[in-house]
Amino acid sequence: DRYTPLEWRASVDPAGALEALDKKPLKSDWYDGYVRRAIAKRIANTSFEDARSVVDSIRDPGFRAACYIDLHDMLGTDKKAEKISCLDQALLHCKAISKTDFRIIYVGRAARRLIDLDETARATALLRDEKTTAQDLSPAGWSAYARGSFAENLGLVDLEAAIELLDGL
Repeated sequence: DRYTPLEWRASVDPAGALEALDKKPLKSDWYDGYVRRAIAKRIANTSFEDARSVVDSIRDPGFRAACYIDLHDMLGTDKKAEKISCLDQALLHCKAISKTDFRIIYVGRAARRLIDLDETARATALLRDEKTTAQDLSPAGWSAYARGSFAENLGLVDLEAAIELLDGL
């Protein structure tokens, strides 16, 4: 019998992969989130509520935020209330992300989607609230990526502030 990687199993047998995770939890919160994200994305088209349950079972708040953004992206344009609900959940989980570089990336991604939903005032407030956090990050390495990613979204509402964030990267 050949070993099947869990992430591959998540894409072809999401229920079996979830059962395997429940029987033998992964030690790494990151890898657990990675696999559960694959499961949630796989089942969202057939059972959106089951996908939400999988997302809520993820231990890492960054992966939960990312997954709620994924779920938002999977909804049709006629589902504005559900899309906003997903973004609300993503932003709620962002508050629990201890690493500021990851937090501003997900806040920026959620804010961009709020703008697309004509929630520009709310998105602007979120982006301005995190601008100082982004400025405090190093202009090198992963932190520079986070600053740039955030600046890309901030630029939709405040181009001058976004350009300032990019200075020195």
